[in-house]
Amino acid sequence: MSELHEFSPGQLADQAGALKARLEAIKQEMIAREVDRAEGNLYRLALSPPSRQSRLDRDRLERVYGTSFLAAYCHEIDTGWVMRITARKS
Repeated sequence: MSELHEFSPGQLADQAGALKARLEAIKQEMIAREVDRAEGNLYRLALSPPSRQSRLDRDRLERVYGTSFLAAYCHEIDTGWVMRITARKS
């Protein structure tokens, strides 16, 4: 049985938040050292610098060109579970 099984949902959230904070500290240390890749005995770590990404305004495209036109260029993909961790505001 998992040691986490005994935790309440709130305790699980707090555990995830603590891990997120620790990962952020590790990321900041890597950035401060100007290291973008590291090889450990068990894991590999790689950092990607900030970049720009383009996004399409789907609603606007549908209004201008119509849903049937846009449907020919769209497809669905399957995704896995996503867990987002955000700090609660005081």
